[in-house]
Amino acid sequence: MPLTRQLPTNNEVIIKMEKITCNACLAHAEKDVRFESREIEHSEHDVVVKVACGGICGSDIHYYQHGRAGMSVLKHPMVIGHEFVGVISKVPAGSDLEVGQTVAVNPSSPCNQCEMCLSGHQNLCGSMRFMGSAQFNPHVNGGFSEYVVVKPEQCIPYDRRVPANVMAFSEPLAVAIHAVKKAGQLTGKRVLVIGAGPIGCLILAAARSAGASELVASDLSPRCLELARQMGAT
Repeated sequence: MPLTRQLPTNNEVIIKMEKITCNACLAHAEKDVRFESREIEHSEHDVVVKVACGGICGSDIHYYQHGRAGMSVLKHPMVIGHEFVGVISKVPAGSDLEVGQTVAVNPSSPCNQCEMCLSGHQNLCGSMRFMGSAQFNPHVNGGFSEYVVVKPEQCIPYDRRVPANVMAFSEPLAVAIHAVKKAGQLTGKRVLVIGAGPIGCLILAAARSAGASELVASDLSPRCLELARQMGAT
């Protein structure tokens, strides 16, 4: 259903908005997560992605168990999830992206105006909006939805031959790769990873790819340690 909205700018601008009705997973409160039908809006400047697969992060579990993730407290229903991939169903005119393209979605949106952003450190933006986060009110809806609306710059194309359930690890893998890069040159070195959960095991994989000669993992969970061994740790 098309509609128009006037944006509050110095020059009068009318942008046509359209709506999509789809199902999504929303956290309402502690121990209250619902699968509901909802409407999402998109403009001619947005990318619409049909979600194919997503991973459950610890923060998603916290929103379910406690109605909060750290200092981010649910104040209204919010679509959870920020580790997801999908297929593009709509692109803006003139975009390098294509309908039918498989993409991983970067869940973060920096302001691009603060000191950190202007110095090239968008990852340290103090006003970062993160999909599936209740840090700000209104909250930013996440990716556990049939469709999501994102900016073109949030879309990272990948080879469609790679299974979606593998590419759903792209966001936590990016965290692991960042950690390995911060560790410096690892070629021929022994690496200890403390904590063999999903991020820890992905760090093992990233460290091995970076040339580490020996990988050691520590954890209290036998299940996690077994997975770490499968990832090459001793």
